[in-house]
Amino acid sequence: VDQANTEGFQRILLRVINEAAQGLSDEPESDPTTIDSILIQSLGFPIFRGGPLRYADDLGIASLVDRLAVYSERSGSRLIPCEELQRRAEAGEGFYTTPTEDEFLPQSRAA
Repeated sequence: VDQANTEGFQRILLRVINEAAQGLSDEPESDPTTIDSILIQSLGFPIFRGGPLRYADDLGIASLVDRLAVYSERSGSRLIPCEELQRRAEAGEGFYTTPTEDEFLPQSRAA
């Protein structure tokens, strides 16, 4: 019973992440922060997780794609990883990037 509950929760969570990633590719002018903010406010996604796309980065995009593929085999096409997740997993990209040191340091105006 506990395993079934855990799997059910994971399927729901991964479906939200999958839809958020799909929304990001459907709306070219949006960004991960906007998508996460909307889902925190509208769905009540836990703010301490930073939103579904931030949480996806924490979990690892490649592992999410693998898990979604397993669930889609069991539960159907609604859990097939979207193209955006697959692309990022293959490229080793996340939704958020860590700023480099150069981005934090002020640039000299005298060159």
